[in-house]
Amino acid sequence: MSPYGSDPFSYDFAASLSAADAVKPPKRPASGSADTRYWQATFEAPTSEALHRHAERFGPDFVKETAEAYGIDLRNVSARPKSAEKRTRRTTETLKTKVLNLHARGVVPTAIADVLNVSDRRVKEILGAA
Repeated sequence: MSPYGSDPFSYDFAASLSAADAVKPPKRPASGSADTRYWQATFEAPTSEALHRHAERFGPDFVKETAEAYGIDLRNVSARPKSAEKRTRRTTETLKTKVLNLHARGVVPTAIADVLNVSDRRVKEILGAA
């Protein structure tokens, strides 16, 4: 029905609104949206380990959506990042010998550290262990 009815000079506002409400814009699928295609074409897909690491550091916001967009399965528990073990320093015998030799000559620990390019704390540890 025309919003003007039978009279060409009258306008039926309610009929006009109901006609506009009847027409719905088509929804674009989320997986095939232009934004998703752009990100998939521009950037490499993240690994599940990288997504787990991101979720641990910054929270789980958008991690699930990103995984779904790239088709990554996050249920794999073995993909969780492995905790890095603390590195232990190994002092070589030559370094110990040099530190003890310089200390025997009367050089202060700060100067020994500067000459051998090690930290003052490390020189004090070596001298304390000897």
